[in-house]
Amino acid sequence: MEEQVISLEHALWEAVLHQNTAAFQELVFPSAVMICGGCRCLGSEYAGIIADFFISSYTITHMEVIYARPDQVMLHYVLQTEVADSRDRDLAGTFHVASVWGRHGDSFKLLFNMDSKIVQP
Repeated sequence: MEEQVISLEHALWEAVLHQNTAAFQELVFPSAVMICGGCRCLGSEYAGIIADFFISSYTITHMEVIYARPDQVMLHYVLQTEVADSRDRDLAGTFHVASVWGRHGDSFKLLFNMDSKIVQP
């Protein structure tokens, strides 16, 4: 179960990387709460926003399962993103990310996601 959710988290970032709104919507509840860059929106709204995300690469490290229950899994990890164009520099950096996935049939969907940029001194 935990490995399944970690795999789904990676699939989520692949959808963002390739601006694949349909794949993103398959992974995220429309009513999911998404906190990104200090803004709050729903999963259904965020799916439209990823079309404007131009990240060129991402790396996930320090993945940890905070808790796992049969119906819910919470993850924390560090995300490093890069952009090719300086106009997208707000999307580049290193972030702490926390996400909560809820059971949906035989799989899981994202319920909550929040990131916090790690400020380098």
